Amino acid sequence: MWTRPARTGPTAAAPAGARVGQGVPLHSEPNVTLIAALTPTGLGATTSVGGAVNGDVFALYLDQILGPTLRASDVVVLDNLPTHKVEGLAALVEQRASCTCRRTRLTSTPSNSPSAS
Repeated sequence: MWTRPARTGPTAAAPAGARVGQGVPLHSEPNVTLIAALTPTGLGATTSVGGAVNGDVFALYLDQILGPTLRASDVVVLDNLPTHKVEGLAALVEQRASCTCRRTRLTSTPSNSPSAS
């Protein structure tokens, strides 16, 4: 999920016949991307990144932020986001699992899955 702090909606409201007096910011603030793990009890390991997330940033999140929180019964699910498809992510999770949680599994949601729509 990403957010742009200076973003405003494309519409505004004013009384009939009056001009809208609200200015539109020039997007001087950078985008902020939020990365979080969803667990049965709520949000798990979270972080925010200035700008967009690429495979390298996501790999750092898996290794340094999510990895230490994984337990033996956890399941890591990656969808079809291109950032999740970077080569080596599965090995990274499995390597972390062999150190801290033997039964952690990495799965990928097929694009034709009902949950992918």
